[in-house]
Amino acid sequence: MRTLFPDEFDFYPKTWFLPEQTQQFQADACSIHEEDRRQQRSLTTFIVKPSDGSQGSGIYLIRDATRWNATNRPHVVQEYIDRPLLINGLKFDIRIYVLILSLDPLGVLLYDEGLARFATVDYQAPSTTNLHQTFMHLTNYSLNKRSNSYKHATDEKQTNASKRKLTMVWAQLCQRFSLEKVQQAKEMITEMINKTVLAILPELRVQYALEFPISRKQNRCFQVLNISSSSSSEDSSLS
Repeated sequence: MRTLFPDEFDFYPKTWFLPEQTQQFQADACSIHEEDRRQQRSLTTFIVKPSDGSQGSGIYLIRDATRWNATNRPHVVQEYIDRPLLINGLKFDIRIYVLILSLDPLGVLLYDEGLARFATVDYQAPSTTNLHQTFMHLTNYSLNKRSNSYKHATDEKQTNASKRKLTMVWAQLCQRFSLEKVQQAKEMITEMINKTVLAILPELRVQYALEFPISRKQNRCFQVLNISSSSSSEDSSLS
């Protein structure tokens, strides 16, 4: 979709699929690092994720594109957002729940509440000495719950829990930014979700027709998506 509509699908980092695009990734990484050196900035870091993984298992950061753990297992590699928006010095992401109620006509519902998941070590820009620090760079609950710094929520209004309600995070952001800026961020996330659903809609319709070939016009199932999003500190909606 980014190839067809680059301006509309610019909300996610540059992405490669390995092992199919290994050579392309290595060539692109070399070009990216050459530009980093010309601009006299830190070398771009990449995050490697197994396509079929979950709960943060198998995710790691690299600078050298030749150092990914080459296997037949499919992986997704993306440019790492090295200047994330922080709350109290910690990296976080938000998880939003989306219900696809029907495909024809398309019906999508967005749940008002969600979750925010926090890393448990104060964030520092990636370097060769901290790429391995999982509790700093990754926000997955299944990983950070093992950290000695993990804070369990004892109250739904607790502002320093390592996992907290999304509404609590919006309230915290409103203390730093204007209500208008936070509302703009919410609208951008909603737009991102709409575009994501539209991108996968053709495949969903094909799979639905294969599963229910006789009753395509009837709603025989639904799909719940959990969409995770993180923001750069340079995000124009909150700057």
